[in-house]
Amino acid sequence: MTIRFPRFHLALAGAVLLALGGCSLQQDVAACPVPPPRRPEVIPKAPVSEQMQLWQPGHWDYINGGYVWVAGRWVLRGNKSGQWFDGYWTRDAAPSPCHWVPAHWL
Repeated sequence: MTIRFPRFHLALAGAVLLALGGCSLQQDVAACPVPPPRRPEVIPKAPVSEQMQLWQPGHWDYINGGYVWVAGRWVLRGNKSGQWFDGYWTRDAAPSPCHWVPAHWL
């Protein structure tokens, strides 16, 4: 027994599937937000100390649904490599929501 579907119904079903699939996929793979541009800042002289210090630049942090500027400051080097990374948005895999990675030393 052979079941025949009119071509119009097949085309309509395909169009509906593409439209519905595209809607949910498009929402999940949208670009992650971008933090505001850095604010200019003047780096003051390092404080006098016996321990080595690094300048930690000012950066944006994402707290409670909004960006907050954290001013730059001198910090003890400790076990920090000296390589600074600003905060950024990323996602583990598509489709999945973006998540914020705070600014940090490597």
